[in-house]
Amino acid sequence: MENNVGLLVLVIVVCIGGSFIYKKWITEGTLKKLYKFKMQRNTEEFIKLLNSPYLKFNFSKFTLYWMQLSYFLDYKMTREVEETFRQQDTIKMTSDEQATVYFRMYTYYIEINQIQKAEALYNILNNCIQSSKDSKINALEKEVNQLKIVYCDIDSTQIKKIEEDIESCTDDELKSVGYFRIAKLYHYQGNEDKVNNYLQLAIDKTRIETNKESLEAMKKDHKKLD
Repeated sequence: MENNVGLLVLVIVVCIGGSFIYKKWITEGTLKKLYKFKMQRNTEEFIKLLNSPYLKFNFSKFTLYWMQLSYFLDYKMTREVEETFRQQDTIKMTSDEQATVYFRMYTYYIEINQIQKAEALYNILNNCIQSSKDSKINALEKEVNQLKIVYCDIDSTQIKKIEEDIESCTDDELKSVGYFRIAKLYHYQGNEDKVNNYLQLAIDKTRIETNKESLEAMKKDHKKLD
């Protein structure tokens, strides 16, 4: 009898283990399909797969919502972005998940120069960040405020503050971004000599070739900073 019980336990363990491996293999295969559809910009198939019973069973509503929103954001499909963003009220989210969504939308609005919409999200986003207990979420506050200074307020009186942030930063790519933002503020101020100085600092700090090329183009034509 004891042997039979042992055999039953073994069978159950094998079945559970096999089920886990099978599920993991299927999930990885499905995610690869999603990635493939995204790279091909095959929106119809991407959304169809997101709405499949299998993904709805294996992923939370927020995860599926985030994947769909990210797809539209990455391809700057603004109408679809707005439609998906409005659906957030139907998704149960934690405050950290809300902060993630609001931050992505805040930076998107700035990127596409819809500054009023970015400003409308600023206080909501900051409230989410400040109520979070996650240090990674809390770290977003400095970036949110710096983006507001440069793109919303266009406040050149804060250049010294950005320089202090750069000095305390250890990441060269982030330093490059900071120098670029200072150049942008000097451009708004009309101090074109300073613009070139800070653009060169930004070029010197980045190792990303596409960033170097963009910054070099801005040095040649400051209108690209508008």
